[in-house]
Amino acid sequence: MKRGTTTLKEDGREGCVVRAKRNTFSDLEKTARRENAKGAYIVRGRHPRENEIAEWLKEKEEEEFECGEIEVIGLNVAPSRNKCEDENCDDCDDGEHLAGPEEIREACKKLVEKLPASFRDAVRSDAEKIATMSRRLCPNVPWLVLKLEICQYLRCIKWHQDYYTSRTLVTYVGPGTCAADDKDVRWDKIDVEGPNDDCVKNVKQMETNSVLLMKGNFWPGIRGKGLTHKSPASAKNPPPKRLILKVDLQDDVILDPDDVEEEEEEGDQSPTKRRRVDDE
Repeated sequence: MKRGTTTLKEDGREGCVVRAKRNTFSDLEKTARRENAKGAYIVRGRHPRENEIAEWLKEKEEEEFECGEIEVIGLNVAPSRNKCEDENCDDCDDGEHLAGPEEIREACKKLVEKLPASFRDAVRSDAEKIATMSRRLCPNVPWLVLKLEICQYLRCIKWHQDYYTSRTLVTYVGPGTCAADDKDVRWDKIDVEGPNDDCVKNVKQMETNSVLLMKGNFWPGIRGKGLTHKSPASAKNPPPKRLILKVDLQDDVILDPDDVEEEEEEGDQSPTKRRRVDDE
């Protein structure tokens, strides 16, 4: 090796997408703790209510909801790691009003209220299990954000990494998220303007109803960048509709006063807030 050059391992580009040995949330959590696993997933087969979900989606359009978001709920679950210098800031928490297990359970119920009863509880159960797992993996991250989205046209079609701690998602209907091992990424081509499809040589696409945990650039101890991923491509016109559950861990939540609704009455210091979010 020439002097001054680095290997992929030395540069932190040795991460991979790892399937858990067993298709359980406990094994998913165990796999996510592996240092080289920038992505961890389980395969569960088709959802038992897939046909009912698909029929429900036929009557819904992405544009009916702002950014396709059926519901988004942010929970302040740990003290901020970035101390705010503004003493009058209302969006900063002093650690005395943090959401606990009961608030998380109630938020998961709220998240799925607009879904039909036939599959509402199944999605709620996934959200609660993923939220609990995420909190165990990274207990010091301040924000837990729950999202339920219809995705069709608003897709992140470029390969990229995200600036969060983690995102765990389930695509109940439609094609799953695409991901890549670090060794399969052409790093000199990923940040180009325009399409960057040719920067990944081996694509790992999740099956419908799989659970994928993606580590972001702020995952504790991450080597290099987070998991390289993108929304699935589709040659169909129109592209297929997807119902997606997302559970994020984030250091900061940007709250726009025009987009926020306090879950409790005005003046109550609730740890729960709704917010607009980014793409896949």
